[in-house]
Amino acid sequence: MLKLPDYMCHNAILRSYGQIFLQPSSRAGSLFILAIAVNSLSQAFIALAAILTSLLTARLLKVTPADVSQGLYGFNAALLALAISNSLAVTSVSLLLIIAGSALTALLLQQFQQRSTLPAFTAPYIVTGWIILLIAGGLQLSPPPLLAGTEIDEFYTAVARGIGQVVFQDNALSGILSFAGLLCYSRPAAMWALIASATGVFLAGILSFPTP
Repeated sequence: MLKLPDYMCHNAILRSYGQIFLQPSSRAGSLFILAIAVNSLSQAFIALAAILTSLLTARLLKVTPADVSQGLYGFNAALLALAISNSLAVTSVSLLLIIAGSALTALLLQQFQQRSTLPAFTAPYIVTGWIILLIAGGLQLSPPPLLAGTEIDEFYTAVARGIGQVVFQDNALSGILSFAGLLCYSRPAAMWALIASATGVFLAGILSFPTP
C-alpha cells in the first residue's frame, strides 16, 4: 500500500494551521483553514504551499518527527505566506520569495531549538518576513491592490475581525471561524482571544482611533 511521506501527513498540515493560534489540533486547524479560505481562497492555497515547503525542509533537515507532526515546522511558514501575500502583489517573484522563505523558517527554527532552551514561537516568521520585505524593497515589487474600506458599525463585528486578523483576514466570518477553532480545542484560549480583541476595540473607541 502506498504510504505518504510524513511531511504530507494531513495531521501535520492541519496542525500547522492550528499552531498559528498555538493550538496543536487538527480540528482547530481545519477551522482556521476555512477562516482563511472564506475571505481569500488564493491565500489559503499559498499558505498550504508554504506549509508543505516547510515540512519538506524539516524532513530534509532530519528534525524530530514529533515536532513535524505537531505542526511546529509549518505554522511559521503559513504566517509568512499570509503576511507577504497581504504586503505584496501575488506574482511569480513574490511566490518564489514565499517558497524560499518558508524553507528558511524551518532552518531558523531548527537552529533556534538547537541553540536555545526558550521556545521560538514566531521568531523565524518575523526574521524571514523582514528579510523578504527588504528584498522586495530592493526589487521594487508592487503592493497588492487596495481594497475598498468598509465602515465598522457594530462593536461585535470589529471584535470578530480582530480575531480574524490573526490570520490576516479582515473579515468577521473569518474571525468567527477562528474563534470556533479555538473553542473546539481550548475554551480558555478562545475566551482570552475574545477578551483581548474586545479590549483592543474598546480602547480604540475611547482613544478615537480612525475606522477603515
